[in-house]
Amino acid sequence: MPTTVVAELKQAEDAVNEVKRILSKYGFSDEEWSTVVIGFIAQAIEHHEAILLLLRSGLVGSGFALLRPLVSCIINVFTNRQGCCIVDSLCRCLPHPLFV
Repeated sequence: MPTTVVAELKQAEDAVNEVKRILSKYGFSDEEWSTVVIGFIAQAIEHHEAILLLLRSGLVGSGFALLRPLVSCIINVFTNRQGCCIVDSLCRCLPHPLFV
């Protein structure tokens, strides 16, 4: 694997570790919506970590296959159960239905 790719994978891993560090500082309520959002974020982080592991193992196709569920998790974080965007500017660029 080229050294530039190894460096980029390390940078991606460091970014996710920083997100996990920041999120672990805060307590979250037991409200249903908060629990669902944290669940989607945790799932997205797990998918991202799995993609990095697969790429490092040379399983590029399998890593690529996890991109769609990763994007789905991210979209679900920014939308609520009724399919309404929390961030209005995001609505303009998403395909319908919002939950992919």
